[in-house]
Amino acid sequence: MNFACCAFAAGFFADVPLIAAAGAMNQFSTMGRKPARARGYDGRWERARAQFLAEHPWCVRCAEQGTRTAATVVDHIIPHRYGQARTPEEKATALRLLRDPDNWQGLCATHHSSTKQREERSGGRCGTTVDGRPIDPSHPWNRR
Repeated sequence: MNFACCAFAAGFFADVPLIAAAGAMNQFSTMGRKPARARGYDGRWERARAQFLAEHPWCVRCAEQGTRTAATVVDHIIPHRYGQARTPEEKATALRLLRDPDNWQGLCATHHSSTKQREERSGGRCGTTVDGRPIDPSHPWNRR
């Protein structure tokens, strides 16, 4: 589907040529992020990702909640932020986090695209266990 045509037809880009509208939609869809290759996701990553998902096929967050959903995303537990690294030291640290399998977890698309992103912004874990207790260890109900 050509979203630029839909947006153009709906009047969102009525005063902009169609090519410019398509460019605007592409910029919006990536939210200003660098391309995947510039963020460290190369062929080596793709092979490691495929192997990890084959060995860890279930979403760890769904398992914590007592359900079973296929993992489709390899998430970095500690965000690597390779694309934002400026100094050689920052890039080395980010690359280490990016490629360290101990820093990976398999997530379903829902948990990666909503829950994990919300947690990174708020600084805490979201969700509950099967018995209804908060997953976040720092939640007041889990402090004793």
